[in-house]
Amino acid sequence: MGPVKNNSPDDSRIEMCLTEADCYSGNGREYRGYVSTTEDGMMCANWMVAKEHAVGVTETQYRTEQYIYDFHFFVTGIGDHNYCRNPDDDIKPWCYYGNSEDVVASWSYCDIPLCSDESVTTEPTSQAAPTSTPITSTLLSEGKEVSQSTTLNKFGFAGEASLAVDGNLEPRYRQRSCSSTERELDGWWAVDLGGIHNVEYVEVVNEFDNPLRIRRTEVSVGMVLTDLSTFEVCGVIKKNEAQKSILDPTRTIRVDCPQDLHGRYVRLQMKRRDFLTLCEIRVWGTEASVPCGPRQFMCHSQDECISDTFLCDREEDCSDGSDEESCVYPEKLFSEFEDRALPNVAPLAMYRNRLVEDCAKICLYDLNFTCRSFEYNVVQQSCRFYDQTRADTGGLSIMTGYNHYELKSQSQNCPTNDENYHPCPGGTCIDSSKLCDSRNDCGDFSDERNCGSHDEYSIQLSNGTAPNEGRVEVNYQGQWGLVCDDFWEINDANVVCRELGYIRGASKALTVAAFGHGNRGIFFMDDVRCSGTESSLKDCNFSGWGIHNCVVGEAAGVQCYLDEDQIHHYYGGIKVTEQVILKSCE
Repeated sequence: MGPVKNNSPDDSRIEMCLTEADCYSGNGREYRGYVSTTEDGMMCANWMVAKEHAVGVTETQYRTEQYIYDFHFFVTGIGDHNYCRNPDDDIKPWCYYGNSEDVVASWSYCDIPLCSDESVTTEPTSQAAPTSTPITSTLLSEGKEVSQSTTLNKFGFAGEASLAVDGNLEPRYRQRSCSSTERELDGWWAVDLGGIHNVEYVEVVNEFDNPLRIRRTEVSVGMVLTDLSTFEVCGVIKKNEAQKSILDPTRTIRVDCPQDLHGRYVRLQMKRRDFLTLCEIRVWGTEASVPCGPRQFMCHSQDECISDTFLCDREEDCSDGSDEESCVYPEKLFSEFEDRALPNVAPLAMYRNRLVEDCAKICLYDLNFTCRSFEYNVVQQSCRFYDQTRADTGGLSIMTGYNHYELKSQSQNCPTNDENYHPCPGGTCIDSSKLCDSRNDCGDFSDERNCGSHDEYSIQLSNGTAPNEGRVEVNYQGQWGLVCDDFWEINDANVVCRELGYIRGASKALTVAAFGHGNRGIFFMDDVRCSGTESSLKDCNFSGWGIHNCVVGEAAGVQCYLDEDQIHHYYGGIKVTEQVILKSCE
């Protein structure tokens, strides 16, 4: 057995055993024996002499040593010797030969046998023959639609997400062959496979210049890109796998997925702060056994397909109701006033035999004037549209059978001295009946203050695998809501953890709904910026209660350090520590 080369100053190791056996395994790419004659009995030429004559092996293959952290590795095995090697992934080891020490004539395969525990036949030797023809995996990702959290602009060009599926396997960012996010926490990249597929494995072409940067990157497969709860983990690229890719000229890391893992999207997310640089992503798999058609939606239970026309139609067509999740219904953009109408105003347009949601869509998208409100007759199912609001007419009149709908963004300047309306600080106007109804109608909770029926503020962690981690949720004015991950950093997480009694603070500040998306878009805090010295999250700077620009999938989370007594309590007295396992080449 030859030496084991250490790859870094720590105790992590790369397994690279040099065998003295005069036989080869596979195609002999890892052969490091000492045979130096061809099958015709010719003496092999020195590889460095072949290099000087430029007779065929590329410069990349001649890069015999690579220095990383002051340690070096023989990448292809060729160097200042004449032993047989296979630096270009041929079918078996070979070498150049010449007429003299300084003349290279040609090349030939070497006289080396295949190791005795291998056979050239492809028939299984220790397993029963398969009962059916195996399904061949196909490349699913090349040229498909992609996205990423941010895009790095460096060296005069942008590391666009599409560069990771362009078929270019060159592992160098400077060659404009790699996608890259900016340096950020939990940066991500995703590809849309264009349909539901069984994903068997994912090949990641790692960056040449920074091979260890890819460590702690999670590969997952899911159904809905904006809903991380639909994703399942395929695997995580660990440090030792990143180290091993250094020995591979192609820099490829293979991540094998669990059996029957299927979905439409493959997502890679770095679970730390760094650049996520991907020189090529190759997703391999087959069509799903129960695939959905191009105009169909697969329910989150993954055993039902429905027409995409049924999405957000207010009827649960999926047995798990997933077709109605995360829907934004048009009428929710309007304030409703029952048995009310604009007084003495002629409508600018009218429609009959429509549902109220249809009227809301017409007001928002279809009219040739700025529609600010409409009225709906429940019995006749008719709607009439206006370019005015109750602020323009001095209020609303009682009209039984009609409901007045006013676009919230257009509602402002409540009529003075009218107790039926409440002015919100942001300029909008709501019906007085909505005061203290435990709903954030003004958008800033001003309509829920001084109600005397609930506590003002509390905080909790939800959906973690241990008590010291989870999605951050705050209770304000009797309602639970999320904290948005915009500007979410370790200082913010430290305040949360200490507020909850974890005096050592936070080990991680997590983003992109790492612990699920919770109550689907109800955010109470956004743009949080803590200095780290605050005693409560509510004391930090933020945009204001209920004021946000966030969407589903942006929930903030934390992982807190445990104290010794907490470790004893949660883990039955077993002290949890990180361990490094050293592997030998035996």
